Amino acid sequence: MSAFDKIAERYDRPERVKNSKQIARSIKEVLRMSQKGTVIDYGSGTGLIGLDLIEESEAVIFVDKSKKMTEVVERKLLKSPDSQHKVIHGEAEDLIANGLKADFIIVSLVLHHVEDPGKLIHLLYDLLKPAGKMIVVDFETTHKEHSGSSHPSHEFDQKQLSAIIDSSGFHSIGASVIELEEPYYGRIPELFLLVAEK
Repeated sequence: MSAFDKIAERYDRPERVKNSKQIARSIKEVLRMSQKGTVIDYGSGTGLIGLDLIEESEAVIFVDKSKKMTEVVERKLLKSPDSQHKVIHGEAEDLIANGLKADFIIVSLVLHHVEDPGKLIHLLYDLLKPAGKMIVVDFETTHKEHSGSSHPSHEFDQKQLSAIIDSSGFHSIGASVIELEEPYYGRIPELFLLVAEK
């Protein structure tokens, strides 16, 4: 059982829910500048971000490699009257193999856990439709989450990540800062939001 499987049932702590809503508000501002489309919430966890984006989307596809996390999302979606949203237990390679394409991909607080962020960004590029957008939110500096496991942890600044994104074929079209109101494990980190277009 992975570290995220172990914490899935207690993941939605009040401070995490509040911070996720704040992140989702910033993402909504980007989505509202385009026509509604299909959104992949990649590394969706318990769906705190993606569930908040349903009204701005034609469909939200929740993707996570933690089986327990996807089970939590499935339970939450039972309360939704919309049937076009779905949950996938898997990774980017699985989505590509199944021919899935989306208008938007949300990658919120995921990349700092990934061993090779550049490789993942290349894969996500292939999942987007032409002119699709990827929205990345992550910590400006290394921030260790006490999840009971040693996940890869990377420092990013906007220029560094923009270079990785550009080398994958994207065009970086916008950047902003999100200042959270609630602390993560004792401190309030600064997040950045980057928007890149295929």
